[in-house]
Amino acid sequence: MKTPPPAAIVLLLLSACMKAPDPALAAGHPQPPSSPSGPSTPAMPQSPHAPSVALDFSVPADWEAQKATNGFTLKKWTLSGGGVCTVTAVGGDIGANFDRWANQFDLGEQKWSRESMEGSVYPTEVMKATGTLMAVAQIGGGEPRPNWSLIGAAISETPMGSMYVKVLGPAEVLATQEESILLAIKSLSFGS
Repeated sequence: MKTPPPAAIVLLLLSACMKAPDPALAAGHPQPPSSPSGPSTPAMPQSPHAPSVALDFSVPADWEAQKATNGFTLKKWTLSGGGVCTVTAVGGDIGANFDRWANQFDLGEQKWSRESMEGSVYPTEVMKATGTLMAVAQIGGGEPRPNWSLIGAAISETPMGSMYVKVLGPAEVLATQEESILLAIKSLSFGS
């Protein structure tokens, strides 16, 4: 038996692997895009500073804007009396996220609160907690911070999916700024 030359074997292998051209494409008729097989989820931002979507969020004038350090954080500020505010694009169950935030505190005998916000641009749930902040890495580390507060919000149904606002700071600082924080949360929106 005669052995075919190596080039002939390569041609046979290539022709066996080739797919016939799509007749619709050859005739100039584009195919509709295929639909995903599973449920769709809101697109997460590709960049924390997506140019096509502008975040409208008015914070107190004495807060200092900081550079966002991860892909989930859209905006970050430090508070003049100590503390931090972040706006993040993360998914997950609102209750689970609020529980996780509350567990970053030693609340002692106190409970944290949760309520729906009326008059906000998007459906919004607000939580508040005061106690000893144990998870201090999010504010630069150090010892646990007694008498600190959290005002947080879960904002759903935005063009970017679920958004979370988390304001941490000394209780007296957040108490004096609570009204302006809640107004900022209520008005959070996206423009183009």
